[in-house]
Amino acid sequence: MPDPKKGADPAAKGGQAADQPDTAKLPFLMLLTLTAHGRISEVEGAADKLQAAEKMLEEIGGKVVAKWMTFGQYDAFIAGTAKGMDALTNFAAWMNEQGFFSAQTLLGVEPKKYTRGRH
Repeated sequence: MPDPKKGADPAAKGGQAADQPDTAKLPFLMLLTLTAHGRISEVEGAADKLQAAEKMLEEIGGKVVAKWMTFGQYDAFIAGTAKGMDALTNFAAWMNEQGFFSAQTLLGVEPKKYTRGRH
């Protein structure tokens, strides 16, 4: 039973319990490589594809923090936040289904949370 002095358990109201990660803003970095289709199509179309990706992420409650075309191992990246793991998984699957980019997604963890429990 929750302590009335501390208030109701946030999980009881659909929120996060204190020991659960806050997935309302799940940070991620998506590393993108042009597929053969993307290279054969128009590389110039990549900017439009990134804009469409930003719109899609916003529609499912996420936000793009930064997006850039790059030179090197990856052709572009998107840094953003998703509204939980399901939303991020759906977004990553959608990106791959478009056939323009192949996506590798990395989850972001705050440094203090990353080192928690390590001695």
